[in-house]
Amino acid sequence: MAPLSIARLHELVDALTATLVDDKVTGALAALAGVDPLVMPQPLGLDLLSSTDMADLLAGNELTSVPDAGTSRGANLLADPGVDQRDPAERRALIDSWLQQISQDADPLGMEKILEQLHSTSPGPQPRRLRRTDAL
Repeated sequence: MAPLSIARLHELVDALTATLVDDKVTGALAALAGVDPLVMPQPLGLDLLSSTDMADLLAGNELTSVPDAGTSRGANLLADPGVDQRDPAERRALIDSWLQQISQDADPLGMEKILEQLHSTSPGPQPRRLRRTDAL
């Protein structure tokens, strides 16, 4: 498998996560379960698996391999239950933390820099501000 840019990996994980919390998807799942869509939980995490070592998959992204770190072909990524994955800005922050976890066998500090650069060239949505009516 060819190396994957951090921007492309971010796009892929965002698209997958956004799909799982899409109103049409959660509505269909709620209908199958016989419950109201409002009670459908957001995904608790994401298991990312690769047939290629993560260091090789992320090669060419200016990440420095950590000597003797071993190999990794994925990560079990847990979602912060306080994050509303339907909100693009909150989801972006969650995905940033997931990508930093994925890069632990490579260069976690380098991943932070790459994500900062990525977001400075393509600023995304700002976090949604809670209103009083959101809690009602």
